[in-house]
Amino acid sequence: MKGHGEVIGIDPDRSLVQKAEKNCKRKRISNIKFRTGNVWKIPLESSYADLVVSHIVLSNIPRQFDAILEMKRVAKIGGKVAVIDPARGGGQYFPEKRLNKLFDRFMKAFGTTIDKEWRQKFAMSTYVENYHYRIPELFLKAGLTDISLNGHFSTFLLCDARRNIKEMKTYLQAKLNLWKRLKNRNMKCAVVGGMKEEEFHELFQKYLSYLEDLVTNSEKIKKTPEVNIVSRIIVYGRKSHS
Repeated sequence: MKGHGEVIGIDPDRSLVQKAEKNCKRKRISNIKFRTGNVWKIPLESSYADLVVSHIVLSNIPRQFDAILEMKRVAKIGGKVAVIDPARGGGQYFPEKRLNKLFDRFMKAFGTTIDKEWRQKFAMSTYVENYHYRIPELFLKAGLTDISLNGHFSTFLLCDARRNIKEMKTYLQAKLNLWKRLKNRNMKCAVVGGMKEEEFHELFQKYLSYLEDLVTNSEKIKKTPEVNIVSRIIVYGRKSHS
């Protein structure tokens, strides 16, 4: 019935599932359920859902085609399968030259470490580089029809005149808290990825001071041209037969 329905979120990490359940309970959301599972063996019966979506999943795993087939299995006849994954492009910019350089180096090192760990964990010898270009091809191979490819380009400017200062301050405080809490993890990832430990410590203090200054002096928010750009591709396909 239009306006009614149920959403089921699935993640292999049980602790994240429990956290999501608590958040929904706190916000009194009753039509979202969560289960532990993975995209190769979705814990739902065949022809169950009107829409099956993976969000930044297939770009981090091997056997992407197997995952698409499993998503198709769970979709109803006439239902849709959708894949949302990063595309090339995007990045972050800070107006302070040294912070900008260090943060860029950190993100590259962090990405190298995460990529290495994923590849080792999942034995990604069959991983396909730049696979996002091939998603429509894999959809066709899986027997999906009515395929479409869309792009999403998300831009964020800290000093955007349309943004509410109070909301931006809350957002920056959350980033500050997270930066402090994840210091040790971020440092380990940075070092494994090739960043020098002393460079990370310099970055940590610079970014800490940057965020603290903005939170303390909120009038600076409207004068700080921090930019963040993220690009995604979204591929839809319809299940017309089993």
